[in-house]
Amino acid sequence: MLRPLLRWLSLVALAVPAGTALWVMLARAAWPYELEWMEGAMADLVARVQQGASLYIEPSLAFVPFIYPPLYFWLGAGLWTITGPGLPPLRCISIAAALGTTALLAWCARRETGSRFWAVVAACLFLGSFGATGFWMDLARVDAVALFLTAAGFVALRRSTPRGSGWLGGILLGAAFHAKQTAALAALPMLALGWISLAADVWLKLVVGWTAMVGLPALWGHLATQGWYTTFVLILPRLHPFEPIPPVDFLLDDLAPWVIALMVGSSFFWYRPPNATPNNRSFHALMLVGLVGSAWLAYQHEGSYRNVLLPAAASIALLAALGGSALERLLQETTHPSDRPSRNAEGSPPPVHHPPWATTLEMALCIALIVQAWRLGFSPGPLIPDAVDRAEAARFVEFLRQRPGSVLLPYHGWYLTLAGKPAGAHHMALCDVLRVARPDLRDGLLADFRATLAGHRYDTIIVDEPWFPEVTEPSYRLEGEWAIPDERAFYPRVGMPVRPRLILVPRRR
Repeated sequence: MLRPLLRWLSLVALAVPAGTALWVMLARAAWPYELEWMEGAMADLVARVQQGASLYIEPSLAFVPFIYPPLYFWLGAGLWTITGPGLPPLRCISIAAALGTTALLAWCARRETGSRFWAVVAACLFLGSFGATGFWMDLARVDAVALFLTAAGFVALRRSTPRGSGWLGGILLGAAFHAKQTAALAALPMLALGWISLAADVWLKLVVGWTAMVGLPALWGHLATQGWYTTFVLILPRLHPFEPIPPVDFLLDDLAPWVIALMVGSSFFWYRPPNATPNNRSFHALMLVGLVGSAWLAYQHEGSYRNVLLPAAASIALLAALGGSALERLLQETTHPSDRPSRNAEGSPPPVHHPPWATTLEMALCIALIVQAWRLGFSPGPLIPDAVDRAEAARFVEFLRQRPGSVLLPYHGWYLTLAGKPAGAHHMALCDVLRVARPDLRDGLLADFRATLAGHRYDTIIVDEPWFPEVTEPSYRLEGEWAIPDERAFYPRVGMPVRPRLILVPRRR
């Protein structure tokens, strides 16, 4: 085994990025304003659920549906009935899901390796990936919940008692789809080839359970929304532009923060301990291909961000623990007591002989874990809003409250909600429709867009940057800019660095 000192050095190193990530999550969970520019839009969707309004309707400038399935927003609406509205409760859902995924990875690593040490390694590697995945785990977004349900589905399939595991795994993996569609890509290899590593009846139950869990709610959504659910959740995402990323580039560039963990994890596949079973390795191979493959495909979606790497981070964290344990077993097999009696004169056990290469491997594994922890490190300071941010956000909300007439704030509609005014369509949802090759959908929204602005439906439009000038300029003019004394304040701490800036008012007739 790794010597105690080396173990402690490795754990301390890995605990630094993991502990920093946890501290950042807790430190900013109660922030009432946007940490990322689309967080507020997610809160507006939760508010629609609470009001009994549909998430999927014909798009207009008043509201354009997002392409996300509804599960996260249903969970948020349920929590709001207890806590009241706001972004902090939604972040609590994401934090709980991220910590749940961490616990599942630790449980799985402990079950597969029999070692608490490697369970902690898996947990720390995943939590420590907070920065490498875009500082996303705690945001009021759908990703953490989708990953938790996916991880729970895979863990259910690895239960020691197979009874019911197929049904449970299928239901959980299917539920993950209703949080984010890319979860289906993560489950696809196991659904298609799971018979290699699972008992035939377990695999069959998995396929049937997943199909029912995905298909029946989707059918209900289609019928209940006159087909708009299907349009936005199933059709629209497939019509968006893709930017192909060669697999080698994805591995060497996008997965570069985990390159050492991948190298350690690869030993799980090339070294086979005497008590290992082929099913064990094939199961984890299918899971790895699904989770990393889904991240690769999602990253090719135009406009994607590093949050799509969360499934890859989870699978690599577990794989590194399995690979490290495999190397540890290799060390155990190559060390042996000396050819002396089982007890010496003092009654102590005989010394253990370590081949020179085994000691080198032991040191290399420790150094690899420490360097991997260093590669995942990040500075927490810029991630947490300060008093200046709070003051500027409160000042802007008050400005919206005092602004006469109706206001459209397409990049940050949640601030209108805080000001007691209705939020209109979000810029990202508008772009999702206007950039697709569906003339019936795109042209209808564009016509409503033009007619609404031509009729001066809004007394004020506030945008972060020049906004569809071919549509806005004929009807609206620039009144001025929202002045912020501190140029660094009031920016989202994650994702796109945008903030309200340009104030547009109707042109005189």
